[in-house]
Amino acid sequence: MGSKSFRGSLAVLGATSAAFALAACSGTARATSAPAPVCPAHPRTISLAPPAALPARPPARSARALIPPGAVVVSACQTARPPSKGRLAPTRRIVLRGIAAAGLGAIISAGLPVTGYARRCDRPRGRLPFSQALVFGYRGGRRVTAAISYTDCSLAIVAAGTREVMLAGPVQSDLFFLSSLSRHPRGPRTPDLTGRAVRAAAAAAAAGRWSLSIDGAAIDRAVQPGTVIFQTLPAGVPDAGPGKDISVVLAVWPAPACTAGQLAISYLGGGAGAGNDFGSVVVRDDSPRPCTLSGPLRLVGTSKEGRPVTQPVTFPVAGAAVLSPATGPLRQRITTVGRPRSAARGAFVVALALQAEYRDGPAGVDHGYCEPLWVIPAAWRVTLPDGHALTGANADRLNPAGFGGSGGGLVTCRGELGGIQPATVIWQLGRHELSGKP
Repeated sequence: MGSKSFRGSLAVLGATSAAFALAACSGTARATSAPAPVCPAHPRTISLAPPAALPARPPARSARALIPPGAVVVSACQTARPPSKGRLAPTRRIVLRGIAAAGLGAIISAGLPVTGYARRCDRPRGRLPFSQALVFGYRGGRRVTAAISYTDCSLAIVAAGTREVMLAGPVQSDLFFLSSLSRHPRGPRTPDLTGRAVRAAAAAAAAGRWSLSIDGAAIDRAVQPGTVIFQTLPAGVPDAGPGKDISVVLAVWPAPACTAGQLAISYLGGGAGAGNDFGSVVVRDDSPRPCTLSGPLRLVGTSKEGRPVTQPVTFPVAGAAVLSPATGPLRQRITTVGRPRSAARGAFVVALALQAEYRDGPAGVDHGYCEPLWVIPAAWRVTLPDGHALTGANADRLNPAGFGGSGGGLVTCRGELGGIQPATVIWQLGRHELSGKP
């Protein structure tokens, strides 16, 4: 997310000004005069079961939403632990109304079941020194509180009542950023994009010379698909960062499950660094109808004959994985920041992020350089939950860090392969977008 991506200690933690509670009231299409919920007097901490108590695999997703739909207002209550104190101290709240409040509830409800890895990250020594409480308000006076605990491994755990879900990036980074707002920010005030169709939102961002990043989707039946239901920074909040950046989440409607006949995969190189090669296998919908992709997805690199030549990697699927129809082949790097008007013509796909060490190998081979032991898959095979498989070439002629003889594909040392989990929904430009067609 550029300037809105944070990890480790936060030097800029501070109380948000009371003006945020007034300025950050977006979503006028479903605005309400309901009073903003009061923040908890004693911020709740999340107590999780020890890793040994976890089942072998995550439990199935519950049919009941963690945050009931229909919220009309939400108070985002930031809490921080001062360096000299052992307890969390409440800071000012940020209030969102209407579409933004309901949209944030939908985003939280799209979270994944909590995994053992996330629980280990959330041990007390692994938690970052702040948290959030989201207090949702409904017509009739109902209140639902969700506590968010941020970990040091780019995951957030959300608890409401006795239930928990996990949020991955970039959505968790959007919420994370709210806790880093300085006490007296100075900068241009963020325009209100919530409630606008994506193309109208992109036009409004471009008019003010703002960059636009589309960070995912959530199921919201109350608005049209493609409507902005959440934004970071909230509307009216000054952007004190080095650039003028807005991240948004779009609404989608439920769609039938994807079948293998609807889908295709592409490989996009991601560059190299620190002795590792990076890339993504992208699953897209080539059919004329949207569909929902479910996990887990099992990926392996294969030879020309279809024989596995790498370790297999399994990916759960995060978020509302409703794929856009008729996406077409991808010919663009995974980026949506900086050109709002062109980004608005993208499509939702699912990315399986990969990394493989190419440089360091056994000390007795070529002085520790692994090139003599390189394994470069000819293709990737992604197996769906129903057993059907998709195949696509391990090649990208536009890869900025393609190795000789690899065709721009991912290079591995002895077939050792790693994945950055979970698979995430991204907004990506297809070939037809680059040609300028609507």
